[in-house]
Amino acid sequence: MSTTTERYDDEAAERREAEALDAYSRVVVDVAERVSPSVANLRVMRRGRGGQVPAGAGSAVALTPDGFLVTSAHVVAGPGRTGRATFVDGRELTWRVVGVDRLTDLAVLRADGDGLSPATLGEAEKLRVGQLVVAIGNPNGFAGSVTAGGLAVPINAATRQIVGTLMRDGRVRRAWIGIAAGPRPLPPHARVRVGRSAGVEVVDVSQGSPAQRAGLRAEDLIVELGGEAIERVDDVQRLMTHDAIGLPMAIRVLRGDRWLDLEVSPVELVE
Repeated sequence: MSTTTERYDDEAAERREAEALDAYSRVVVDVAERVSPSVANLRVMRRGRGGQVPAGAGSAVALTPDGFLVTSAHVVAGPGRTGRATFVDGRELTWRVVGVDRLTDLAVLRADGDGLSPATLGEAEKLRVGQLVVAIGNPNGFAGSVTAGGLAVPINAATRQIVGTLMRDGRVRRAWIGIAAGPRPLPPHARVRVGRSAGVEVVDVSQGSPAQRAGLRAEDLIVELGGEAIERVDDVQRLMTHDAIGLPMAIRVLRGDRWLDLEVSPVELVE
Protein backbone atom coordinates (compact mmCIF):
# COMPACT_ATOMS: atom_id res chain seq x y z
CA MET A 1 0.00 0.00 0.00
CA SER A 2 2.81 2.36 0.90
CA THR A 3 4.61 1.63 -2.39
CA THR A 4 1.46 2.37 -4.40
CA THR A 5 0.91 5.67 -2.60
CA GLU A 6 4.51 6.74 -3.15
CA ARG A 7 4.21 5.93 -6.88
CA TYR A 8 1.07 8.08 -7.17
CA ASP A 9 2.79 10.93 -5.29
CA ASP A 10 5.79 10.76 -7.65
CA GLU A 11 3.55 10.77 -10.72
CA ALA A 12 1.59 13.76 -9.41
CA ALA A 13 4.83 15.65 -8.71
CA GLU A 14 6.08 14.88 -12.23
CA ARG A 15 2.80 16.15 -13.73
CA ARG A 16 2.98 19.38 -11.73
CA GLU A 17 6.60 19.92 -12.79
CA ALA A 18 5.74 19.28 -16.45
CA GLU A 19 2.80 21.70 -16.26
CA ALA A 20 4.98 24.39 -14.67
CA LEU A 21 7.70 23.97 -17.31
CA ASP A 22 5.09 24.05 -20.08
CA ALA A 23 3.57 27.26 -18.70
CA TYR A 24 7.02 28.86 -18.41
CA SER A 25 7.86 27.81 -21.96
CA ARG A 26 4.67 29.43 -23.24
CA VAL A 27 5.65 32.69 -21.55
CA VAL A 28 9.13 32.64 -23.11
CA VAL A 29 7.70 31.80 -26.55
CA ASP A 30 5.15 34.62 -26.27
CA VAL A 31 7.82 37.15 -25.27
CA ALA A 32 10.09 36.04 -28.11
CA GLU A 33 7.31 36.32 -30.69
CA ARG A 34 6.32 39.81 -29.54
CA VAL A 35 9.80 41.30 -29.10
CA SER A 36 11.87 39.67 -31.86
CA PRO A 37 10.52 41.99 -34.62
CA SER A 38 11.96 44.94 -32.64
CA VAL A 39 15.45 43.43 -32.36
CA ALA A 40 18.10 44.06 -35.02
CA ASN A 41 21.41 42.45 -35.80
CA LEU A 42 24.09 45.14 -36.10
CA ARG A 43 27.05 44.91 -38.43
CA VAL A 44 29.55 47.57 -37.39
CA MET A 45 32.00 49.12 -39.84
CA ARG A 46 34.86 51.57 -39.39
CA ARG A 47 37.00 53.60 -41.72
CA GLY A 48 40.20 51.88 -42.81
CA ARG A 49 42.92 52.57 -45.33
CA GLY A 50 41.04 50.70 -48.01
CA GLY A 51 37.61 52.06 -47.10
CA GLN A 52 35.05 50.62 -44.71
CA VAL A 53 36.19 47.49 -42.84
CA PRO A 54 34.33 45.26 -40.35
CA ALA A 55 34.63 46.36 -36.70
CA GLY A 56 32.29 44.00 -34.88
CA ALA A 57 28.67 42.99 -34.41
CA GLY A 58 25.93 43.27 -31.82
CA SER A 59 22.24 43.78 -31.22
CA ALA A 60 19.96 46.81 -31.08
CA VAL A 61 16.33 47.42 -30.19
CA ALA A 62 13.94 49.71 -32.06
CA LEU A 63 12.73 52.64 -29.94
CA THR A 64 10.57 54.46 -32.49
CA PRO A 65 8.94 53.60 -35.83
CA ASP A 66 11.09 56.20 -37.64
CA GLY A 67 14.44 54.55 -37.01
CA PHE A 68 15.81 55.30 -33.54
CA LEU A 69 17.58 52.27 -32.03
CA VAL A 70 19.24 51.67 -28.67
CA THR A 71 22.31 49.49 -28.20
CA SER A 72 25.37 49.17 -25.97
CA ALA A 73 27.97 51.92 -26.28
CA HIS A 74 30.85 49.44 -26.48
CA VAL A 75 29.30 47.91 -29.61
CA VAL A 76 29.59 51.14 -31.61
CA ALA A 77 32.42 52.90 -29.73
CA GLY A 78 35.05 54.58 -31.86
CA PRO A 79 35.15 57.36 -34.46
CA GLY A 80 33.18 57.09 -37.66
CA ARG A 81 31.30 53.93 -36.77
CA THR A 82 28.42 53.02 -39.10
CA GLY A 83 26.96 49.85 -40.51
CA ARG A 84 23.81 47.88 -41.26
CA ALA A 85 20.87 46.80 -39.10
CA THR A 86 19.09 43.61 -40.17
CA PHE A 87 15.66 42.70 -38.82
CA VAL A 88 13.93 39.32 -38.69
CA ASP A 89 11.57 40.34 -41.50
CA GLY A 90 14.58 40.56 -43.82
CA ARG A 91 14.92 44.34 -43.96
CA GLU A 92 18.47 45.69 -43.96
CA LEU A 93 18.95 49.36 -43.10
CA THR A 94 22.05 51.52 -42.82
CA TRP A 95 22.53 53.37 -39.53
CA ARG A 96 24.61 56.12 -37.97
CA VAL A 97 25.50 56.91 -34.38
CA VAL A 98 23.38 59.68 -32.84
CA GLY A 99 24.91 59.67 -29.36
CA VAL A 100 27.01 57.58 -26.97
CA ASP A 101 27.15 57.56 -23.17
CA ARG A 102 30.07 55.40 -22.04
CA LEU A 103 29.30 55.70 -18.32
CA THR A 104 26.04 53.81 -18.73
CA ASP A 105 27.18 51.88 -21.82
CA LEU A 106 24.21 53.18 -23.81
CA ALA A 107 24.16 54.38 -27.40
CA VAL A 108 21.39 55.64 -29.67
CA LEU A 109 21.49 55.00 -33.42
CA ARG A 110 19.34 56.25 -36.29
CA ALA A 111 18.49 53.74 -39.00
CA ASP A 112 17.74 54.93 -42.53
CA GLY A 113 14.15 53.72 -42.68
CA ASP A 114 10.74 53.80 -41.05
CA GLY A 115 7.89 51.50 -40.22
CA LEU A 116 9.90 49.77 -37.51
CA SER A 117 8.25 47.87 -34.66
CA PRO A 118 9.29 49.70 -31.48
CA ALA A 119 9.66 47.62 -28.33
CA THR A 120 7.41 48.39 -25.39
CA LEU A 121 9.67 49.56 -22.57
CA GLY A 122 9.02 48.24 -19.09
CA GLU A 123 10.03 49.46 -15.63
CA ALA A 124 12.97 47.68 -14.01
CA GLU A 125 12.28 49.11 -10.56
CA LYS A 126 9.08 47.06 -10.40
CA LEU A 127 11.07 43.84 -10.68
CA ARG A 128 11.76 41.75 -7.59
CA VAL A 129 14.86 39.74 -6.71
CA GLY A 130 14.36 36.19 -7.96
CA GLN A 131 12.21 37.04 -10.98
CA LEU A 132 13.43 35.50 -14.23
CA VAL A 133 14.47 37.63 -17.19
CA VAL A 134 14.07 36.68 -20.85
CA ALA A 135 16.89 38.23 -22.88
CA ILE A 136 16.51 38.47 -26.66
CA GLY A 137 19.32 39.51 -28.99
CA ASN A 138 20.55 39.11 -32.53
CA PRO A 139 24.34 39.53 -32.40
CA ASN A 140 25.23 36.84 -34.93
CA GLY A 141 22.61 37.32 -37.62
CA PHE A 142 20.40 34.46 -36.46
CA ALA A 143 16.63 34.86 -36.26
CA GLY A 144 16.91 36.11 -32.68
CA SER A 145 18.73 34.47 -29.79
CA VAL A 146 16.66 33.87 -26.67
CA THR A 147 17.83 33.00 -23.17
CA ALA A 148 16.06 32.93 -19.82
CA GLY A 149 17.72 34.36 -16.67
CA GLY A 150 20.16 36.50 -18.73
CA LEU A 151 21.20 40.05 -18.18
CA ALA A 152 19.65 43.05 -19.91
CA VAL A 153 19.75 46.86 -19.84
CA PRO A 154 17.58 47.95 -16.87
CA ILE A 155 14.89 50.37 -18.05
CA ASN A 156 14.01 52.94 -15.42
CA ALA A 157 13.49 56.70 -15.15
CA ALA A 158 17.24 57.39 -15.31
CA THR A 159 17.71 55.19 -18.38
CA ARG A 160 14.78 56.81 -20.16
CA GLN A 161 16.22 60.24 -19.41
CA ILE A 162 19.64 59.27 -20.76
CA VAL A 163 18.19 57.75 -23.94
CA GLY A 164 16.01 60.81 -24.48
CA THR A 165 18.97 63.14 -24.00
CA LEU A 166 21.07 61.14 -26.48
CA MET A 167 18.25 61.31 -29.03
CA ARG A 168 17.93 65.08 -28.56
CA ASP A 169 21.49 66.27 -27.89
CA GLY A 170 23.77 63.42 -28.89
CA ARG A 171 25.55 63.41 -25.53
CA VAL A 172 24.86 63.46 -21.80
CA ARG A 173 26.19 66.21 -19.55
CA ARG A 174 26.42 65.28 -15.88
CA ALA A 175 27.03 67.14 -12.67
CA TRP A 176 29.68 65.80 -10.27
CA ILE A 177 30.39 66.44 -6.61
CA GLY A 178 33.20 63.93 -6.10
CA ILE A 179 32.09 61.30 -3.62
CA ALA A 180 31.97 57.53 -3.46
CA ALA A 181 28.94 56.48 -1.46
CA GLY A 182 26.76 53.59 -0.39
CA PRO A 183 23.43 52.99 1.38
CA ARG A 184 23.28 52.87 5.17
CA PRO A 185 20.45 52.50 7.71
CA LEU A 186 19.79 55.57 9.80
CA PRO A 187 20.19 55.34 13.59
CA PRO A 188 16.91 55.34 15.54
CA HIS A 189 17.04 59.00 16.61
CA ALA A 190 17.66 60.09 13.02
CA ARG A 191 14.77 57.96 11.74
CA VAL A 192 12.43 59.74 14.10
CA ARG A 193 13.71 63.16 13.05
CA VAL A 194 13.57 62.72 9.24
CA GLY A 195 10.85 60.08 9.02
CA ARG A 196 12.96 57.72 6.90
CA SER A 197 14.92 54.56 7.58
CA ALA A 198 18.00 55.00 5.36
CA GLY A 199 20.47 57.52 4.01
CA VAL A 200 23.64 57.53 1.92
CA GLU A 201 27.03 57.20 3.59
CA VAL A 202 30.03 59.02 2.13
CA VAL A 203 32.74 56.39 1.68
CA ASP A 204 35.38 58.58 0.04
CA VAL A 205 35.81 62.23 -1.00
CA SER A 206 37.91 63.10 -4.06
CA GLN A 207 40.73 65.56 -3.56
CA GLY A 208 39.92 69.04 -4.82
CA SER A 209 36.29 68.08 -5.50
CA PRO A 210 33.19 70.19 -4.81
CA ALA A 211 32.37 67.80 -1.96
CA GLN A 212 35.74 68.42 -0.32
CA ARG A 213 35.34 72.17 -0.71
CA ALA A 214 31.90 71.91 0.86
CA GLY A 215 33.37 70.19 3.92
CA LEU A 216 32.03 66.67 3.38
CA ARG A 217 33.98 63.84 5.02
CA ALA A 218 34.06 60.08 4.85
CA GLU A 219 31.39 58.52 7.12
CA ASP A 220 29.08 61.53 6.77
CA LEU A 221 25.51 60.35 6.28
CA ILE A 222 23.61 62.32 3.62
CA VAL A 223 19.87 62.63 4.21
CA GLU A 224 18.99 65.60 1.96
CA LEU A 225 20.46 67.15 -1.18
CA GLY A 226 19.01 70.12 -3.01
CA GLY A 227 15.90 69.92 -0.85
CA GLU A 228 15.26 66.30 -1.89
CA ALA A 229 15.17 63.33 0.47
CA ILE A 230 18.14 60.98 0.00
CA GLU A 231 17.73 57.31 0.84
CA ARG A 232 19.70 55.57 -1.93
CA VAL A 233 22.73 56.30 -4.09
CA ASP A 234 20.33 56.48 -7.03
CA ASP A 235 18.69 59.49 -5.37
CA VAL A 236 22.00 61.37 -5.53
CA GLN A 237 22.72 60.28 -9.11
CA ARG A 238 19.25 61.31 -10.23
CA LEU A 239 20.00 64.89 -9.14
CA MET A 240 23.33 65.06 -10.98
CA THR A 241 21.84 66.35 -14.24
CA HIS A 242 23.22 69.09 -16.47
CA ASP A 243 20.84 71.54 -14.76
CA ALA A 244 22.75 71.09 -11.49
CA ILE A 245 26.13 72.12 -12.94
CA GLY A 246 27.34 75.23 -11.10
CA LEU A 247 24.15 75.42 -9.04
CA PRO A 248 24.67 75.65 -5.24
CA MET A 249 22.79 72.82 -3.53
CA ALA A 250 21.99 72.56 0.15
CA ILE A 251 23.13 69.28 1.66
CA ARG A 252 22.14 67.98 5.10
CA VAL A 253 24.33 65.35 6.71
CA LEU A 254 24.53 63.47 9.97
CA ARG A 255 28.09 63.37 11.32
CA GLY A 256 28.15 61.21 14.41
CA ASP A 257 25.41 62.77 16.56
CA ARG A 258 25.60 66.20 14.89
CA TRP A 259 23.39 67.54 12.10
CA LEU A 260 25.23 69.75 9.61
CA ASP A 261 23.83 71.96 6.84
CA LEU A 262 26.41 72.44 4.09
CA GLU A 263 26.37 73.72 0.51
CA VAL A 264 27.92 72.02 -2.50
CA SER A 265 28.22 73.33 -6.07
CA PRO A 266 28.52 70.49 -8.62
CA VAL A 267 30.81 70.84 -11.62
CA GLU A 268 30.53 69.14 -15.00
CA LEU A 269 31.83 65.59 -15.06
CA VAL A 270 34.59 65.14 -17.62
CA GLU A 271 34.97 61.56 -18.88
